[in-house]
Amino acid sequence: MVDALNISDLETQIVKALEDYFKIIELQKQGDSTLNSPLRLHFELLDKLTAQLSMRSDPQLHHFMMRKSYQKALEFLQQRRR
Repeated sequence: MVDALNISDLETQIVKALEDYFKIIELQKQGDSTLNSPLRLHFELLDKLTAQLSMRSDPQLHHFMMRKSYQKALEFLQQRRR
C-alpha cells in the first residue's frame, strides 16, 4: 500500500511506473496493437504516486511530477540512484 511507504520506497515505485509508462508509449509508436494497458491507467497511477510525495521529498522531484515532466523526473531519479 502506497500510504505506508517511506520516500525511498515511493521513489522506487515512481521509477517503475515511469519506466512502464515510457515502454507503453514506445510500443504504441511502433504500432503494437497487443497493448492491454491504456495510458489512462498509467496516468492515474502516476497521479496517485505524485500525491504521496510529501514535504520530505526532493522539491525538484515534486516539481517534475506535479508538472507531469515525467522524462525529467525519471532522469532525476535514475541519476540519484547511481
